[in-house]
Amino acid sequence: MNKNILLFLIFFCLGLLMIILGYFWIAPQNSQVLKPFFPKTLFSIKNPPDESLKGEVASLSGSVSWQGRTSDFATLINSPRQIEQGEEINTNNNGSAFVVFPKIGSFSLSSNTQISIIQTLPADFVANEIQGTASFQKNGNIPLSVVALDLLINVESGETNITVDKEGSRVDITVSSGSAALAFNDTNFNTNIVRIKKGYEYIFDDNTKTGKLTPIY
Repeated sequence: MNKNILLFLIFFCLGLLMIILGYFWIAPQNSQVLKPFFPKTLFSIKNPPDESLKGEVASLSGSVSWQGRTSDFATLINSPRQIEQGEEINTNNNGSAFVVFPKIGSFSLSSNTQISIIQTLPADFVANEIQGTASFQKNGNIPLSVVALDLLINVESGETNITVDKEGSRVDITVSSGSAALAFNDTNFNTNIVRIKKGYEYIFDDNTKTGKLTPIY
């Protein structure tokens, strides 16, 4: 390559680099400079998506706490309140609560139960039952799913009861009415799907990634 051309390319690249560095050096002093290049994001940690559905802690008794999506700590509540995507509800030793999401369904929490609301979009409702016992009732057409350790539970219809023993790495599922579909990956990364209906109990071992379906009547 001609030496003059090579020198031109080198100085051209150096000049371009200086312009870019100068641009970002000046940018903090003039926020408008960056505006066309970095449009404001639509995602907000503070607020859930506009289309997400809101629920209500309709009734409660005993010691019940609620944690907001930006809170570091849970707060004790003693009256009904709104609950939405990204928030969490906990019932303590003598606590219980009943939560309703219109168009989706409802769930009741027994004592010592912790549930995080992962998603409440019109396309899907997903909750994470971290610990304890809860009953989920599906009333609408929006899919209702519950994550319990490494098990995914889809309440297809009716009412499904889920108990999560976090320390024992075990999940128990029974169906009071309707049906539920359970899905998990085993230790060989194969996807397993099990359907359960009234009259059966499914026990899932999160350590071995295995489950057993047995009749209870």
